[in-house]
Amino acid sequence: MVDTRYSAYDITDIDLAAAIADARLPLEGAGATTAVDSVWLTEPRIRGYRPFDYLQASDDDPHTPRPIPETFWYDATRSATDDILFAVATGAYFRGNQPAAIRLLQKPVNAGDTSAMLNLGLLLHEAGDVANAERWWRRAADSGDTGAMVNLGNLLHQRGDLADAERWLRCAADSGDTGAMLNLGNLLRERGELADAERWYLHAADSGHAEAMANLGNLLRERGELADAETWHLSAIFNLGNLHRQRGDVADAELWWQRAADAGHTDAMANLGILLYERGDVAHAERWWQRAAEIGDTGAMFNLGLMFYGRGGFADAERWYLRAADAGHTDAMTNLGNLLHERGDVAAAERWWQRAAEAGEAGP
Repeated sequence: MVDTRYSAYDITDIDLAAAIADARLPLEGAGATTAVDSVWLTEPRIRGYRPFDYLQASDDDPHTPRPIPETFWYDATRSATDDILFAVATGAYFRGNQPAAIRLLQKPVNAGDTSAMLNLGLLLHEAGDVANAERWWRRAADSGDTGAMVNLGNLLHQRGDLADAERWLRCAADSGDTGAMLNLGNLLRERGELADAERWYLHAADSGHAEAMANLGNLLRERGELADAETWHLSAIFNLGNLHRQRGDVADAELWWQRAADAGHTDAMANLGILLYERGDVAHAERWWQRAAEIGDTGAMFNLGLMFYGRGGFADAERWYLRAADAGHTDAMTNLGNLLHERGDVAAAERWWQRAAEAGEAGP
């Protein structure tokens, strides 16, 4: 197996035996624990080896990870690279071992790794050591880390140091960080600089930031621009649904999409239809796709075509594919061509495939 897996290496039987023997020696301070254990592998009984439990990549139950002795965090990373130390520190944090995570980050931090500085600052802030959190965020921000700029700006804002907070938030916002754009907008709005606040909210909202959309909607509503305010509020609700869906939180995604769809947001209708269809509620999926399609959503038209085709309703499938294709939906052009070809209308099929190809879809 070693020869097959690592064929590029010249590993002799002597090398392998020496490696196993080394792995069978207990680490200093670890009692009798060794990296590999000797076990009987098969019947008839053949002696082999398996890794010690703590070295296995997965746990029996991902929700109840095995406890790891404190010495292992350090013994296992004595010669580790900074990247590995960063990864192990992350693992320590998610296992609830904050002190180990802080200690493991020291080497990459001292080597100038700004991501490590950012995360060390987060750990220290969480532990209540705000002064040292600020110190590391400043070092990372001075080296150009936008995440550190945002955290530092937020910390300074909370403390009332608005000038320094604005400086760091502007640096991060100018680098494209949407969270910084939102927080800069909030700071400016607090100071009454509404035109600048609106500009930054708009930048973040145009990049899909749901909270910026909501804040922009509130600002517009306060000055009486109700139609535009409603548009941004709906976009915020829709994007909250997208965010929950990306996180795997289907129930909350459905809740937010339902709210946006009920208020007339066509993309929310289309997404809600997909979610309902995936869980087998075809009737309600069809209803939402129909509503979105009638408003002009080509994705919903295409999905209706797929649905009708899948259940043998070829006339309805053709009708929806045609509407979507006429509106420029390239996948619909291809599928319409396929459907026409299946029923023997080769000339019409080729015309649609050609249109799809010209629009950037390769076709069958």
